[in-house]
Amino acid sequence: MNYKDFAQRIIQAVGGPDNVKMVAHCATRLRFNLIDTTKANNKMIESFEEVQGIIESGGQFQVIIGPEVASVFKEVEKITKVSEQDEKNKIVTKGKNKFFDKIMDYISGVITPLMMPLLGASLIKVILTFTTQYELLDASSGTYTVLFAASNAIFTFLPILVAVTAAKKLNCNPYIAACIGGALMEPSFAALADTTIHFLGIPVIVYNYSSTLVPSMVAIAMYAVSEHWIDKKVASNTLKMFLLPVIGLAVFFPLTAILFGPFGFYVGQAISSVYEALYGISPILTGAFVGGFFTLLVVFGLHWGLVPIVVNDLALYGASSLAGMYISGSIALWGMALGLAWAAKNKKQRAVYLTHFVTICFAGISEPFLYGCVLKSKKMILSLVGVGAIGGILFALNNNAGLAFTFTNIFTIFTLWVNDSFLFYVISVFIIVILGVLVAKFFVAKDIMIEEK
Repeated sequence: MNYKDFAQRIIQAVGGPDNVKMVAHCATRLRFNLIDTTKANNKMIESFEEVQGIIESGGQFQVIIGPEVASVFKEVEKITKVSEQDEKNKIVTKGKNKFFDKIMDYISGVITPLMMPLLGASLIKVILTFTTQYELLDASSGTYTVLFAASNAIFTFLPILVAVTAAKKLNCNPYIAACIGGALMEPSFAALADTTIHFLGIPVIVYNYSSTLVPSMVAIAMYAVSEHWIDKKVASNTLKMFLLPVIGLAVFFPLTAILFGPFGFYVGQAISSVYEALYGISPILTGAFVGGFFTLLVVFGLHWGLVPIVVNDLALYGASSLAGMYISGSIALWGMALGLAWAAKNKKQRAVYLTHFVTICFAGISEPFLYGCVLKSKKMILSLVGVGAIGGILFALNNNAGLAFTFTNIFTIFTLWVNDSFLFYVISVFIIVILGVLVAKFFVAKDIMIEEK
């Protein structure tokens, strides 16, 4: 792939460099925030051989490319120069821009840059868990201490990192934002957790903000509004240099400690509590819902609302029951791709589906198969939901809990269990794959083959 040429074609198709407000990427998608969404030429983009699909979700215009997205993003960034065009980034987006889309766009924009370090830290934690469990490594050794620090840093100082990514998303000063988030973690303040102090006579309940996402997200969203207002109203750059840090630290951190922090803390706790309550009422029904619909939530970017639950559980408990169930949808796709390969009438079709299987199973990249096949057939969608739900039930019955924040592929599924029975877990994986194969072969293959023909 000629990344530069492809990037130029994509930029022109979304309305040119001047129509790009911001751009980011995840594992497979270019995520554009466009100034005017009506300027994007969807048909042209879908006609590009390198594009596997497009979707508008969470206030973003997303172009699905695949594993080479990072290389394409570098060229897109050079062409658009969005990091150098601060004034343009402040332009209000035209077109569809619902409040819910703004919230989801903000959450995904904050969490996406943290995905890679979260993945790395989670996998190191899994390695430490297994090596100590089987006495390959002593938990009191220096080696364990160094690796534990490396794996735990992102969770411990998550409020600071979230503050930085939130600031970049909202186009405000990331260093002031980092100081606001860092003040929540300042040792003398953090040591007062679970106590009440007073600031100018106002009671301040101090919480343990380590590993929290929401408090910094709320605080920086509020700070960004004030910074943009000051930047617009105050003409003197010298005065801005004085006002912004003083207001950020002397005004917004106290507000964060008194109001935004506790509010965000309770919101985060409420989200986790709702999930835990549902799981407590019926793990089986929760498993069915999560297993059946999580993959579809990912398609539309709505899974970001559940990511904080996983991150919070991993940080506090070292495992997440949610992460132990949502993998079933991805595993169902393995079987469905194999089932279509089995049903294929010629070598070319078979090669396509086997390529999808390898991509999903070994790389954890499901978008090409989802957008290129699953979402084009109601039967495929129903099959994915049904098989994923059965898998979620099996995992819930086994009390599965994810030990890591990872992409779901054959190399990482064995990091996603705690145990009632490891054998039952392995059997469950095979059941999900076999069900996926059977429904794809005997329930949906005929319709898919006719459509593709």
